[in-house]
Amino acid sequence: MKKPVWADIIPETDIEVYTKAGFSKTFGYGKKPAVLFVDVEYGFVGVDPEDDIVQAIEKFPYSCGKDAWKAVNEMKKLIEVACKHQVPVIYVHSKRKKEAKRYGELFGDEIVEPIKPRPEDLVLEKDGYSAFFGTNLVSHLIALNIDTLIVTGGTTSGCIRATVIDAYAYKFKVIIPVECVFDRAILPHKINLFDMDAKHGDVVGLEDVLEYLEGLSAQG
Repeated sequence: MKKPVWADIIPETDIEVYTKAGFSKTFGYGKKPAVLFVDVEYGFVGVDPEDDIVQAIEKFPYSCGKDAWKAVNEMKKLIEVACKHQVPVIYVHSKRKKEAKRYGELFGDEIVEPIKPRPEDLVLEKDGYSAFFGTNLVSHLIALNIDTLIVTGGTTSGCIRATVIDAYAYKFKVIIPVECVFDRAILPHKINLFDMDAKHGDVVGLEDVLEYLEGLSAQG
């Protein structure tokens, strides 16, 4: 990632304060990653990739429109490389009543088709914002000897942030591919990326993550 996505909104004085306080350090990658998709369902992504945010929320009130679909397209690249190197892929989404709006059999809590889970992928339902809340996610990660969690999905300021903080608390190395997370508003998206990068993990470009995954074979 050549230039941080938050560069246009975070004042230089704030960056200086964070740096002098000991934040803004690089956490790095571990040796055994897993890829986590958080709330990549129609209710949060949206129904139609061509819908802007206003059109999207008319169909599902929590959906994020074009930015979310753009992130989904980047997630497809991540899945392809992760599967190539047999990296575990995990989906966690909200546990809530299915709501059919105006699209027949299409329900808000279904994971979007372009990145639909394979039979071998783990799919969990959570009770709160964090992917760890009300799930046995941490037990699965420990059983797989995972030390690095690549976190994607939405929203950046909500469920992604909560998941990242918990993952950091559980001592996982946390990687956030900037192209693979989304929010319904740009300001909280950028501010939360800045803060998470400073305190809890590394916000990096997707190409950096793909290069890391491609290098796993050489490590093994």
